[in-house]
Amino acid sequence: MDSLNWSPISITGRTKLFKIIDLSFNTVFSEYEVDSLGRQINKFIWNTPGKFLRFQNFNASLGMQFNSATSTDAAKAATAAGLPKDYLNDYVDFKIPWTLHISVDFRYDKTLYNLTNHSFDKKMTETVNFNGDFNLTEKWKIGYSSGYDFDAKKFTYSSVQIFRDLHCWQMSFLWVPYGFYKSYIFQINVKSSVLQDLKLVRRKNWTENL
Repeated sequence: MDSLNWSPISITGRTKLFKIIDLSFNTVFSEYEVDSLGRQINKFIWNTPGKFLRFQNFNASLGMQFNSATSTDAAKAATAAGLPKDYLNDYVDFKIPWTLHISVDFRYDKTLYNLTNHSFDKKMTETVNFNGDFNLTEKWKIGYSSGYDFDAKKFTYSSVQIFRDLHCWQMSFLWVPYGFYKSYIFQINVKSSVLQDLKLVRRKNWTENL
């Protein structure tokens, strides 16, 4: 007997279009039949005539990233500084006036079993997310992150970040203005990685909202 030893089959793909668009997808199938309660049973679905695999979910994401420096210039600058070429995804660089990343995410799911209809309910979720930053002045930078869930008809996790270049030091302020994770973190730290533990932090954790 098989005893449900096979894990779900996952098919994944990724490509880049026009040098600025990242497209990825993932779909998952199960090899097993289910009982009247929606639980997997020790029976391969392809043993049932007309069936091969049981679809579970499909995810697709389309992302676009822009910045005021060309991708070639940014990659060269990163390499010269000993940083990975995709460092712009995480690193705050005052030399780059602005960045913008937009992603559109789609999910089609059939994993919630309906005991009344004895079938899996279909659920589709579509969200648009965006984040980036821009220089307010030579020493001030503003970062932002938000999105919109078309299924729930509301904004997703949103935050605002403020950075201040203090020469050898850097100040940052992260604020989540609303929602379950409403919080803030204020920090002043030395830029040098050698002295990364030298910092002042003030915060209000989201757990205080519970």
